[in-house]
This record gives sequence, C-alpha cells and structure tokens, in this order.
Amino acid sequence: MADRSDLIRRADKLRQQAEHEPDPGIRDRLIGMADRYVHLAESQNWSAAHPISVASLTDVFIKRD
Repeated sequence: MADRSDLIRRADKLRQQAEHEPDPGIRDRLIGMADRYVHLAESQNWSAAHPISVASLTDVFIKRD
C-alpha cells in the first residue's frame, strides 16, 4: 500500500489532469478517482491512530447482553 503522501500526490495529479480534460465524463471519473485516493489516505491515518489489538478484536466477538 502506498503511503499517505504518495496517495495525496496522486490525487493532486488526477485533479490537475481533470482541470484540463475537455470531456465531462472523463473529468468526473478523474475527480472521483482523486476523491478515492484522498479517502484511502484518510483511512490510513485513522488506522495508524487506532491500531488493532487483541482486546479490541475480542470485544467484537463477545456477545453482550
């Protein structure tokens, strides 16, 4: 998986490419791809801030009343 800065850099390139794209359909797809890269970068940040532990996984599988 690419690191956060690489994902943001890719998103910026796609947005720049979209600015110069005359076809609206392609422009929308490029912007959508850029948004997904940003989302991936944000997800990586969240995962790094909230590491998975055995206790947190156990809580998922324990039935609570």
